[in-house]
Amino acid sequence: MLLEVLVSAVIVALIAMGTYTGLAASGRATASERSSSQAVVVAQQDEERLRGLSVAELGQLGQTTYTVNENGQCLEEKTGGWYYYSGESEWKTGCEREATAGEKYTGTVYSITSQAEYVTAANETLACESGEAKDYIRTTSTVTWSSIGHHEPVKQSSIVDEPSTGMLRIKVKNRNNEPVSGATVEVFDPSSSATATASETTPSSGCMVVGGLEEGEAKLIASRGEWVTRNGKTTTEKTTSVKKGSLAEAEFTLERPGTIDAEFFSNTTEQPVSSFTFVAYQSEIASSAPLFVGGSASSASTTANLTSLFPFALPVNQPDKYTVYAGDCEANEPALATKGSGSEVSEAPTVQVEPTNVKLVNQAKILLPKDEITVYEGASASSPGAKLTSTSAKIINGECKGKAAQNYTSGVPYEHVITLTNGELETPYLPYAKKLELCVVGKVSGKYYRHYFPFANTKKTGVKESLYLKSSGYTESSSSISC
Repeated sequence: MLLEVLVSAVIVALIAMGTYTGLAASGRATASERSSSQAVVVAQQDEERLRGLSVAELGQLGQTTYTVNENGQCLEEKTGGWYYYSGESEWKTGCEREATAGEKYTGTVYSITSQAEYVTAANETLACESGEAKDYIRTTSTVTWSSIGHHEPVKQSSIVDEPSTGMLRIKVKNRNNEPVSGATVEVFDPSSSATATASETTPSSGCMVVGGLEEGEAKLIASRGEWVTRNGKTTTEKTTSVKKGSLAEAEFTLERPGTIDAEFFSNTTEQPVSSFTFVAYQSEIASSAPLFVGGSASSASTTANLTSLFPFALPVNQPDKYTVYAGDCEANEPALATKGSGSEVSEAPTVQVEPTNVKLVNQAKILLPKDEITVYEGASASSPGAKLTSTSAKIINGECKGKAAQNYTSGVPYEHVITLTNGELETPYLPYAKKLELCVVGKVSGKYYRHYFPFANTKKTGVKESLYLKSSGYTESSSSISC
């Protein structure tokens, strides 16, 4: 009898579990279908909103996303879910403040993506893809929700006749001519260039069409965070002519930036040495003039770093895009120096830069000649006197005068403050330059002297010279003499 009771209990439990599971599944299915039906209503409401926009507004809509909920109350997203909006001012449009502010929302939140695209009627293709004249605007409202499950996103579409206005087809690509998504393009209408009339983000195709523009010259500015253009800038600008009833074109190139890590070595011993700066040049075409892209390190160091470089994609058997020298500014043109027969500086290394997401270190090993310049207190080689410990010394790059470069003030020669130790340069590995000036001020027997020594730092062997401070004259006042 006990065994029969136990068997009966197990049978009843199994029947109860099956019944509960069925009811739970039925409940979930009912809730899922209810959410799906509500999503259809939400999509229809968004389409009605889009049809209420002007053609100009639709033409510059692009793709936007916002959220709504079932009861229309104000919500804000926080860690852990959605909560009734608890702010005290500026309530969101279309929802009302409730006494439940700050409490967690347990209903369904719908995400609506609104999009307006120009379409060619002949073959039902997007104007962005075909490049043909458009015939109408197709609006699409796509609704998703967190518990969407097996359901497909709900979509609703409408067609809006597009009168004859100016349009722009904008493409953004990377160094390999592949589409770039997530790039922001601002469009400034020809009739009002003060503020952007449209600001859109490129989709996965990297292409979008902006319409509803007046005739004239429209300005466009494209960017994507820290991505750079071919000249190393994080924004790129173009101007194009807009005409009614036609599709103008604009194309931009952006890519993740790369860097160059440079190290300085002695030209003779190939041991690490300290130098002041380095510059890099790039040229799209080997025969064209090099483009100066900047330098770094305003104080002496054994290493230097150059960032925000465009990672050019190189054809097979083509030279690397960046030539790297120790140098001060563009005026020196170190990239144009030839290897020569022992008189010119060592050939500069070239570097192929890869984007930051590529596991590759872009390094440059720069060989520098040693400049052995000794300064004596005396007036000549016959009476040199002691080696000078200067109170003031500078290396002045005369070629940079009046040029705009990094760490450089226009109109003033580029200068490095240096130190003389026992009459010799504490940093003898100087930047490549066709025209340098060593300025030294020193005090000898109570009198102050200043000496200028011009020289070119272009030889592999460096500069070897003895200087005599008193040979340049003197002054009694320390306040009236300086470099």
